[in-house]
Amino acid sequence: MVSVLVAGSALVGCEAPPEDPKRASQSASVLSSANANDEASTPRPQSDFETLRQGLNARCGDCHLAIGDEESLGTFHYIDALVGTRADRPGFFEAAFEMEAALSGESKKMPRADKDPEGSDRLLWLLRSWIAAGRPSGTFDVLNP
Repeated sequence: MVSVLVAGSALVGCEAPPEDPKRASQSASVLSSANANDEASTPRPQSDFETLRQGLNARCGDCHLAIGDEESLGTFHYIDALVGTRADRPGFFEAAFEMEAALSGESKKMPRADKDPEGSDRLLWLLRSWIAAGRPSGTFDVLNP
């Protein structure tokens, strides 16, 4: 496996909201199961929030990205920001678990009529790695699948 650090811009001065206790256990579960597959001596590849943001917007944005007060298609909406601006406009930080659920599982609801399922699987693993890292605004380790 080749390790690649993807350069991106971190969100400066952006503070994440406090961790939701219900979601914290989900993050810990993702992290502990992923760590079981890791070799301690092997450095993990790195990625960053900007790369994840671009990937999610490319896969999900056409239908679910809310711009201003306009609604997006579907019942789920998010804004293109780390942290949302109000309850009905979550950012990536608040929407991460719902996005992860839609991209995974037996039902794999999204994206519909996926033309690149392998790319969606890679994006899902990147999202899971970001969640396990605490949903940072900068770089994070990409966990071994």
